[in-house]
Amino acid sequence: MLGQRGREPVELPPSVRASIRRVFGADLTPDEVAARILADVRQRGDEAVLEYTGADHVNVVSHSMGVTLSRKAIKGGMGWDGLAGGYYDLGRPLTDKVDTFVGIAGANQGLASCFKAGPTNPTSGITNGFYPGIAPGGIGQSWFLQNLNTGDHFEGNHVFSIWSTVDEICGPGNLVFGAHTSEIPGQDGEKVFKRYPYGHFNLKDRTAAIQFDMITKHRAG
Repeated sequence: MLGQRGREPVELPPSVRASIRRVFGADLTPDEVAARILADVRQRGDEAVLEYTGADHVNVVSHSMGVTLSRKAIKGGMGWDGLAGGYYDLGRPLTDKVDTFVGIAGANQGLASCFKAGPTNPTSGITNGFYPGIAPGGIGQSWFLQNLNTGDHFEGNHVFSIWSTVDEICGPGNLVFGAHTSEIPGQDGEKVFKRYPYGHFNLKDRTAAIQFDMITKHRAG
């Protein structure tokens, strides 16, 4: 069986080939192994990661829309998507499988721009979108956000956020009806930036050391 190292084929050691057969029940190339693992992780999420690594817990670092999506994946339970088959069930919560959750530039209370856009398009929709509601306190928020923000600190043992008041996506001041939308209900700590270059994307790309400390030292820095 041959692997690839750049353009040069590499013969896999017999022990590696045996491991592949044991795990996957077939002789697969390294590319096929990677594709199989990625497909499994996309389908089963953190549970697949835990099985492949043999770890007791995972750490989750999420960004932007990935913050709310991963929070819902960890929370589990029922959901509704009228554009993709209606009701779905994500199963039991994964809270006990997550050590540290880091949410970067999330829109946990929706987006002010979605209030202006209205609740009829998918991104700002009243069902699964980031519609922030019509008044403080989440009144009239999208169903997805209301469900997500019922209860707190279910994302893991340690929960942190990283956000900015100059985020071009989350809006001026990071505010939605007076609340900072990137804060996670019940979080343990946060790192906040108040000037450029820490906009929506640099919050992810320029904070690796902070993310590392949150995961390994359980502190916001």
